[in-house]
Amino acid sequence: MANFAKLDSDSKVVRVETVSNDIATTEQAGANFLNALYGTSDTWKQTSYNTVGNVHALGGTPFRKNFAGNGDTYDSDKNAFIEPQPFASWTLDETTCLWEAPISYPDDGFFYTWDETTYQEDNENVFALNQGSGVSNSPALTFKKGNTYVFNVSDSSVDGHSLGFKFGHGKNYTTGVTVSEQAAGTSNATVTIVVSENAPRSLKYYCKTDGDNMGNNIFVESDGDGSSNSITVTVVNPESGLGWLRV
Repeated sequence: MANFAKLDSDSKVVRVETVSNDIATTEQAGANFLNALYGTSDTWKQTSYNTVGNVHALGGTPFRKNFAGNGDTYDSDKNAFIEPQPFASWTLDETTCLWEAPISYPDDGFFYTWDETTYQEDNENVFALNQGSGVSNSPALTFKKGNTYVFNVSDSSVDGHSLGFKFGHGKNYTTGVTVSEQAAGTSNATVTIVVSENAPRSLKYYCKTDGDNMGNNIFVESDGDGSSNSITVTVVNPESGLGWLRV
């Protein structure tokens, strides 16, 4: 079977039809059949069901980069069907004609969704955390009930940035939280949280000065072992910012 996309005056796909290969021996033959069937003189472009990202799923020759869908645009210069731009920050890969996020999808095995509001296009500051296995910019965290987490905020870059916790609905979370007398950015400054057995399933860490975008979600699990965990905090201005949020 052959697939054909009907285009409007702006080259937008408004419909996709299937025609027998016996009829659509050429692209023009398929278009002529559809116009005769509907009594129209519309523009139809053939599209490959098995082509995505300029790759043919069955090992054949890719055709027009992507299978056409309603709302897609046919770009005659690229000879390609292109989906609508999903977010303002995403850019088009000229080879695949697929939209790409400015930050690669995390490969840690969890599921993420893109949040354009959170994406820091102007490269705003974020908390960078080192839990003992390397520095990560504003990562999602996992806490266990009964465990203690000590955030070392003594680095000079943290000066003026007060790390805090909040419920998912936005209210400050202070249960088990202790802030050292030393101010953030000075020697021996810490923020400590002992995760209680009654802690909610999710929290957030954030900057009390600059808001949520400096932090991320905290997922709270059971079965803690009562251990104490050290997390070193710095403040950085990343090249790409934050956009993928774990769900």
